[in-house]
This record gives sequence, C-alpha cells and structure tokens, in this order.
Amino acid sequence: PAPQSLPMKTSRIAMRPKRLLATASSNSPYRDLVRIRSPQLDAMTRRLEARFRHEMPSAPENQPAKPGGASQEPSRVSKTTTTTSRDSRTPGPKAPRKLVATGDDVRILAVIRGKQLALHQADITGRTHLRQAASEPGQTGFELKADAMQIRDPEAQGAYQVVATGRPVHVISDKLELKSAQLRFDQAKNLVWVDGGGRMIAEMDRDLDGKQLAQPQEVTVDWRRRMTFDGLKAEFGGNVVVQSQLQRLQAQQLTLLLNRQLDFGESSAKAPIDLQQMDAVTSVVLETRQVENGELVARAIVNVPQLRVDRVSGNASAGGPGRLVVLRKGFSKGVGFPGAGQSSNPPPTDPRDDNRLTFVQIEFQRGLDGNILRRFAEFHGQVEVMYGPVLSWNELLNPDAPLRENDVLLS
Repeated sequence: PAPQSLPMKTSRIAMRPKRLLATASSNSPYRDLVRIRSPQLDAMTRRLEARFRHEMPSAPENQPAKPGGASQEPSRVSKTTTTTSRDSRTPGPKAPRKLVATGDDVRILAVIRGKQLALHQADITGRTHLRQAASEPGQTGFELKADAMQIRDPEAQGAYQVVATGRPVHVISDKLELKSAQLRFDQAKNLVWVDGGGRMIAEMDRDLDGKQLAQPQEVTVDWRRRMTFDGLKAEFGGNVVVQSQLQRLQAQQLTLLLNRQLDFGESSAKAPIDLQQMDAVTSVVLETRQVENGELVARAIVNVPQLRVDRVSGNASAGGPGRLVVLRKGFSKGVGFPGAGQSSNPPPTDPRDDNRLTFVQIEFQRGLDGNILRRFAEFHGQVEVMYGPVLSWNELLNPDAPLRENDVLLS
C-alpha cells in the first residue's frame, strides 16, 4: 500500500538575538537592498550589522509587576513589526515623525523590550540620505544628504539626534536649504545647528525692509563660525553676509525672528512664513539698490555698529557713530535734498543733469530712529550732512575738502 503522508508539525523557535549581519550584492538592484523597519526608523542598505540589547519591559500603569521580575520565557522577534504605542513614548506636544534613511553601510544598536523593538543608535556611511516624513499628507518633509551620519535616540523613544558630515551636508526643506561641512539636528527640540561655516538659501516674497517684491526672490545667508535655528529664531555668527537681488547685509552677528514657528517637515503652504524682526550687531553694513526698467537709479549704504528692524511695525533703530550715504541718478542744483520736497519737474532755468548723480551723506554720533514703512528717520548727536553732485556710483564727497560749486555742508 502507498505510504500515508504524515501531518507536518510546525513549531515556533524562541530567539534571543545578539548580533545580525546581512549583505546585498554590490550590483543588486534597488529593490533587493537590505531593509530595516522599526516604528521610528526605516532604512535600506547594502550592508547591515546589527547588535541587540535586551531590557525588561515596563510594567503597565496601575498594574504591579509579576513576582520574580520579567517572564522566564525568552523574547521572540517576529517578522512583523510591532508598533510602539503612543503611551510608551515620552509625553510631548507632538509625536516624533518617522525617519527614512539609506546608505551603503548601516550599523545599528537596537533595544528589545518584550515584543517591542526600538532603535537606540545607527551609524550610516556612504551616500547617506535621511528623510523625515511630513507632518501632513501632501507636504514635502525634510531631507538631509551627507557622506556619513550618526543617529542617536538615548531613550529609545523615537526622538532622534542626528550628526551629519559631508562635502557638503545638504539639507532640503520646503523653500529652505542648508549647506555646511557638519550639521546637527535634534528632532525632539526641532533644532538645527552648525559648528563652523555654511550657507542658508531661502525664498522670500519681501525684502529686508518689508517691501513686497514683484516676484519671490532667492536670499542667501553665509556665515563663518556658527548657526542655530529652532524654527522660530535663527542666529548666525562670524562674517555673516545676507545677499538678495537688490540688497546686501554684512555683520559679525545676525539674529532673524520669523512670524511663527516653523516645524521641519512642515510645508510653508500651511501658513505663510515671513521675517518679523532682524537684529545685526558689530560692523553692520546694509546696501540697498533701486532698479527701474533694468537700470540702476538709486543706491543707499548704511554703516552702523548695530541695527534693528521690526518689519511688522516698521520701526528701525541703529547705534552710533554711523553714516548713511544715498546716491540717486540725476542732479538739479538748488532744488534740495532727495525726498525733501524735490520737484519732479525742475524749472527750465535749472535743468536736471542726468549725467550726474545726487550725493547725500549723513554722519551721526549717537544713533538713529525711524520707520521704514512711513519712510522717515531722525539722527542724533553731532549730525553732519554733505550734499552735492558726483559722476559715478562709487564716488564719495569729503566733508573736510574745500567745497565745490553746488556742494552743501550742514553741521
């Protein structure tokens, strides 16, 4: 008689892993890479080396732990990822969002508590890429590209601290980019900082004075020493230069305050993000140009020790001693200072000379106060005004030199 088939017996094997090594071929297609999935971090790599640390699971609230401590049954790690409950995370205003990482080599330390698996640390090298999921569907999120990356979660609760190095490290968020040799990111604090120089690139629809631009323009911020940004306030140190199409600001320290908190990974479409206040300190130089029909028609330069501009109220103040220089195309002798009752149609006996420029220089010792929206300024302390014609945008009049025809000096 034909042998009868015996029922297949299946059994579950209890495992207590300590180390794991997984590799993919160097020429494996993207879909065949080694994949890691956890509640807080997903990763893909060609080589994975993992270590596991076993800890006793926390006893549920209002329920005493069983006598003898943890169960004697070994922990089991199944292929199905167990999602960490919200109650097991450290309470906070927002739940940490998942990170997705890729790199040629990934080394991780994972913590196993009962049936829950959490990432404690990860070191990623070789073409690393990190993406934080957006706060809402349809938003762009937060991306970071680097040569190497360290990810740490001290409490294994899904709130990561990231240290990235590269040539350069490149961070991309909605309408915002960062480039530096090293960058640190604390997910729980929504904080990015750089020890060293770097560049920030942002898109703005208003200039530094708060004026609405005809179309959004790219603004770059370069610094040499340090940068911190918590989503509301950005601080830059060391030869800071802010450059846009028509403005340039230089200072040793710069603080920019936004009109609302920006959560990394959030799209600016949620609500407009705009600059609310600017504070520049030490050797401040602000240059503004005015262009009409593609031609430069005016230029203003402010040199002060410190400068503050509130773009909501329009209030502006600066310390002294300082200097304001204004040049404007065209000169009409005897008409007066630009902006102070100058006629747009000079009399025929005093024709406007478009081959020369009107030069105004105001020097002061104690400071200035004004309002950029109402377009006025008051200067304090030994104020001296020099007025006259010049032939080029870079020419200056010397108040100590003998006065020429059409020059005016007030002090």
